[in-house]
Amino acid sequence: MKLIMSILLLIIVSLSLSASESEFKYIQPYAVEEALVSKAIKTEPKKTLKAPEKKQVKELKPIENVETTEEVCETDSDGDGVVDTKDLCPDTSKEFRVDGEGCPQTATLKVNFKTKKYNIEDKYIESLNTFATFLKDNVGYQVIIYGHTDSVGTNADNKILSNNRAKSVKEALINNYGIEKIRLTTIGEGEESPITTNTTTNGRAANRRIEVELIK
Repeated sequence: MKLIMSILLLIIVSLSLSASESEFKYIQPYAVEEALVSKAIKTEPKKTLKAPEKKQVKELKPIENVETTEEVCETDSDGDGVVDTKDLCPDTSKEFRVDGEGCPQTATLKVNFKTKKYNIEDKYIESLNTFATFLKDNVGYQVIIYGHTDSVGTNADNKILSNNRAKSVKEALINNYGIEKIRLTTIGEGEESPITTNTTTNGRAANRRIEVELIK
């Protein structure tokens, strides 16, 4: 009995083995293992690192003719506010105010008179004030005041009259505007220096005048 059971078991095992070989005969164990290993060790290809591109550097051109706002320090030897390179009157005394070229400023005074008169009319007050202010700003000037007449009257009388006209202006500058007496000189010219004809009313009116001369 045991022998029969052993033979049956052997037959069953044999049949099982045959069935297994028949079912899996197309599987290649080595190929499967090789595929798994290949998949496991598969790595991404290495990327080739590119060298950084060299940037082209533009050549810098030198800057030409660039104006600068930096002021050049220039010398003003006489301290009048005008630099030496533009000063047409170097070494100007500080007793004078200067113009844009460094030269002392100038001024004049015109006063006319009625026939045989030497009093100053009110219409000339502003002119006297302007001239007096100029003298105060330019203390280096001395002033000669010349008096004149027309040709009416004698030469002797006109000399006296012209001198009185010059003196009236001098006194106004001293008494009304504080100009120093020592700076002012008067001269009566009479009828000797007309600036126009004495044959017309307008001409004679123009000749009845004073004129001033500035002396440094």
